[in-house]
Amino acid sequence: MNKGMEMPISMIIVVAVVLLVVVSVSAFFFSSGGGQMSKAEAERVFYEKCLQYCDKTDAAKNRQFAASLSVDDPFVKACKTKGLDVIDRKSGMPVPVVCMMACPSCDVSITPDAAEAHRACIAGCIAQPSTDYGTCSKNCAY
Repeated sequence: MNKGMEMPISMIIVVAVVLLVVVSVSAFFFSSGGGQMSKAEAERVFYEKCLQYCDKTDAAKNRQFAASLSVDDPFVKACKTKGLDVIDRKSGMPVPVVCMMACPSCDVSITPDAAEAHRACIAGCIAQPSTDYGTCSKNCAY
């Protein structure tokens, strides 16, 4: 009689563990924790960070701050999700600077000459394989 009671209890434990695993795995795949940002979330983060990051009176400070942002910053990720990084491919400017330029009423004031000098500096960093690109490119200020 005791042996008959053990089988259903062990079966219930196995089923409970299997259900727990299935729920955990499905929650992981269906949550936003997978790394992708929705368009609505990107809009919210982008404009929230624009207000936080942009100094409406100091273009030089905005350029310097934008150049210091990493591509992993939520602002830059939101900018990319919005599709604003396509400007980067056309202009040759770093994505964070392009993102800051896309903020409403945010003065970044990058002249064509400054943008060309930046592109030349970046090209120099790429041409020097012995140089750490990350360190070198941070020295390419506008």
